[in-house]
Amino acid sequence: MLKKLSLKDADDYQYAVATLKCAEMVNAWLAGREGPKWVGSEQHPIINLDDIVTERHDGTYLHTQVKRQRDDFDSTNDCKRPASTDKKDADKGRTALDKTFVALAKLSVDAGFDGTVDGKRRRFELVLPGDSLKVKKDLELRHVCDFVKTCQKEGARPDRLDQGEPRDKTRERVCDWLQTWCDFADPAHILRALCHLEIRTIGARSDVDDVARRALKPCFLDPATAVQDLRHFLTDNADPAQASTPRLIVRHLRSRLRPDYYRWVQFHHERKAGRWTVAGTTELDTDIAEPPASVVRELWSLETGNGEIRIDAAPPAQGDAGGLHHALARLALHGCSCNTRGCFAQHDAWKAAEDARRRAEVRKCGV
Repeated sequence: MLKKLSLKDADDYQYAVATLKCAEMVNAWLAGREGPKWVGSEQHPIINLDDIVTERHDGTYLHTQVKRQRDDFDSTNDCKRPASTDKKDADKGRTALDKTFVALAKLSVDAGFDGTVDGKRRRFELVLPGDSLKVKKDLELRHVCDFVKTCQKEGARPDRLDQGEPRDKTRERVCDWLQTWCDFADPAHILRALCHLEIRTIGARSDVDDVARRALKPCFLDPATAVQDLRHFLTDNADPAQASTPRLIVRHLRSRLRPDYYRWVQFHHERKAGRWTVAGTTELDTDIAEPPASVVRELWSLETGNGEIRIDAAPPAQGDAGGLHHALARLALHGCSCNTRGCFAQHDAWKAAEDARRRAEVRKCGV
């Protein structure tokens, strides 16, 4: 079950990050680019990794954990945790960062782990203001960031993860920390987990807000006010009802939109399933995606040329009447006469199919 963001009211930084993610999602949707389907959170046993959950355009779930950390996580303890026989007190001395990596270790304990949990592909993201904080006495966050990137390089091998430059024990210290504080069993366990993790450092709250404003600037008259409205929308609607989709957010911010914002509609055909889907930005006042009347109204009367009709489908097979295919093709071609761009996947195949159809019509008429 999805739910809208339900973060702590006092945590401004988490809401700033959530606002940024929604702003980037809205930017991609209004521009007609591939982007997230929704931003929210999820009722799921993935704890310490679910401040924000995003479903990407390819169906992958991105789990984001936000750490608004100004001071060192731990500047006194060694990277190698002293052995303890008290399993009941395993979390004693662990920092919030340690617990996040413990959660990742639990998810990836199976040797066949490939990022799939409960039938869904998942990626994990840790977001912090900066990378200069100490993780342990002789280990900084920047060292962990570099180590994660090493794990994601082609040819990375478990037996060499702890081997760095001569006299540089940084990788060894990272492995010690992960295996003694964070419950990773061995280098192979570390490698299969960290290849699904990204650590992002995005600056202070003001920096995050600046990026959100830049994301909304192309489509909104006053991006600063739009960001404020977006944040209020998230805080006012933090309940377990549903996720925040780009259409839902833009409907709330519609009064801030530029009059010449980009209008687009896409008709996608899954040939194997025989199913059509439609998406776009021609109708923002309803949950029904792009009713035909709105497509005609918005894309056959544009004076700015800032619109596009996309036919994401192969042309009908030879001998197939393809009534809907041809109707959509005429819709797109008529739009071109009204300053709207018409785009066809497999353009050459469409052109050949249309030429063949016209020749057949001419022969049928005996001309």
